[in-house]
Amino acid sequence: MAIPEYMKIRQYLYNIFLKSGSKPEKIPSESMLSKKFGVSRITVRTAIKGLVDDNFLVSRQGVGTFTNPDLNGGILKNSKIIGIWVANGKHVTIKTVNTGIINAVEQSGMAAELIFSPESNSPEQMVEILKNNVSGLVWQNPDLSNEYMNKIYASGIPLLIIDNKNALPEYIDQACYSYSSRGKILAKYLHEQGHSRVLFIHCADKNRFVESKTLTHCRQRLEKLVSTAKLDCISLTDFAAMVENDRKSLKEYSLIYTLSETVAPVTDILKEGKIRIPEDISYLTYGHTNRFFFGGKEPNYIDDTTSICNNVIEWLDLRINRQNTEERFFRKITNYIIDGQTIDKKALVSQ
Repeated sequence: MAIPEYMKIRQYLYNIFLKSGSKPEKIPSESMLSKKFGVSRITVRTAIKGLVDDNFLVSRQGVGTFTNPDLNGGILKNSKIIGIWVANGKHVTIKTVNTGIINAVEQSGMAAELIFSPESNSPEQMVEILKNNVSGLVWQNPDLSNEYMNKIYASGIPLLIIDNKNALPEYIDQACYSYSSRGKILAKYLHEQGHSRVLFIHCADKNRFVESKTLTHCRQRLEKLVSTAKLDCISLTDFAAMVENDRKSLKEYSLIYTLSETVAPVTDILKEGKIRIPEDISYLTYGHTNRFFFGGKEPNYIDDTTSICNNVIEWLDLRINRQNTEERFFRKITNYIIDGQTIDKKALVSQ
């Protein structure tokens, strides 16, 4: 679902409020905002009116609209705002952001703000939105041309890319992960636990689901380790039908693997089917989730959040706090598998 244009403008103006401190600061005019975001003045007025109604901004007839120092009180005057941009910036929600980035920004005493792309799809307009609005930008899984990276870098705004690409120009700061490495780590762990018949359950429409490269690499590695290995993908809807109508097919698998956001509905289905974890089937998640969903048992899970958090903290200290622009920043994101109580370790199976 696309973010409404007025919400992008509202976020931009709210960031100005956060940085304004105890002195009123005049916001850009309607015409300037209309040009910057490529929208109508009616859309701009909607965003401004919402912030005025919420008391973040104050309108002075004939003079303009200003931040409200009485509400801010200078508490956040010195707070550094770090923008977080995901993919192409069109469908950004807090759910799409790796929690390691949020944790790093907050632990560094800074404020994290989601960044939305203007409809104009102009790198120049994106830079204008970022300038004087954020102290730095973390861009997760970029899905736009390198022209955006180059324009942002040239503007002097500190930029960190978090992605699987490792062929970016050396001057672009990057924390890099590897689908191949993640898949091999997953396959090695599953093999060590004695599980080679795995069912990955996803929430996507089964006709639109695209298998991740991690799963592909994991399957290829598992098949080398165990000739009878099997890693299948199934939608949540089809899994519910399997549990209800086809228990024999479910017994072909010894372990369920899901993303953390899929845990709640999957475990609900298992509970309804009176299928126990790990006695009847083992469970591994990508990302930590609460033990509540597993009847109080600590989950086994893959963690990249810790590595991302550590890398972002290091980058924030280097580029934002110390303003060091000389040293190259390139880090590899490490995946860890955290043992819990949701995997029943079986005898090791080999070819």
